[in-house]
Amino acid sequence: MNASDIQRAFVVLSANYGARFQTPGNTDELRVMVNVWADMLSDIPSDAGLAAFRRYCEMNTQPPTPAHIRELAQPRSLPAPAEAWEEALCKAAHEGFCGGNVPHMSHPEIAAAARAANWHAICFAENDRDLSFTRQAFLRCYQDFCTRTEREENRTAIEGACRPELLPKMKTVQGAIEGH
Repeated sequence: MNASDIQRAFVVLSANYGARFQTPGNTDELRVMVNVWADMLSDIPSDAGLAAFRRYCEMNTQPPTPAHIRELAQPRSLPAPAEAWEEALCKAAHEGFCGGNVPHMSHPEIAAAARAANWHAICFAENDRDLSFTRQAFLRCYQDFCTRTEREENRTAIEGACRPELLPKMKTVQGAIEGH
């Protein structure tokens, strides 16, 4: 995240927390505060950082610290592809075909990959060669679903992060930072 991203985030925080989120009235102090936050969060991509600010505001009544944002910006932990495949195989062995319906999996991405790779083929592979082809398809699909999920989570969190009615205030914050 850079200083511009932090300015946008501060507008969101001000709108959500009002007087509970204080920024210095002095332009130099405000610039320092923005730069400190930007430095502390500089290794986080902009979209993930802004999404983390939005998620924080949705879940908490008190303003965040950089540590709170860093924690939320960490990627969601999904099982490794091999672990996801193992779960699908275990479900196929223990629960079976289930009338063609994929049973409940620990993550929706695993269930979606099992469906896309053909649940029937996972349950009824006739030999290791057939299962190997199905495994390759499953792993490709699983990776695609994981990537899509991450992208959608970030996009959803960012969309509307700065409502149009806040734009004049955002310009004011940016102007204060730039010394206008």
